[in-house]
Amino acid sequence: VDLVLSVFAPRHPAEFARVLRPHGQLVVLAPTPEHLQELRAPLGLLEVEEGKQDRIASSLHGFVPVGEADCRYRVTLDHAAVLDLVLMGPSAFHTDGADLQAAVTELPDPVSVTVSVRISAWRRPPA
Repeated sequence: VDLVLSVFAPRHPAEFARVLRPHGQLVVLAPTPEHLQELRAPLGLLEVEEGKQDRIASSLHGFVPVGEADCRYRVTLDHAAVLDLVLMGPSAFHTDGADLQAAVTELPDPVSVTVSVRISAWRRPPA
């Protein structure tokens, strides 16, 4: 394939290299520490680990960095959207559903939330 997109997902460099053609592109989207910062404490969400971007870069053995950009904006979410957002992410595996629903009802409705991600592009070297 020409392009692999990894969005908030585990990365498997060997598998990426297997399916990408020589000089194919890998695009990785990962949260920055500001991502969903307004929800983390009130809802008990996981923190974005310190050094995450460096860990991603060091894990992509054999891939050549092409570039990166940060994307940051705010969204306004109602309670249902907040619940959906949390339940589709990694914090869903670390929270009790009833406790989460109760915590969401304590938030303003709607609530303004920061979306902050780093987009990095990588090239597969020729075989």
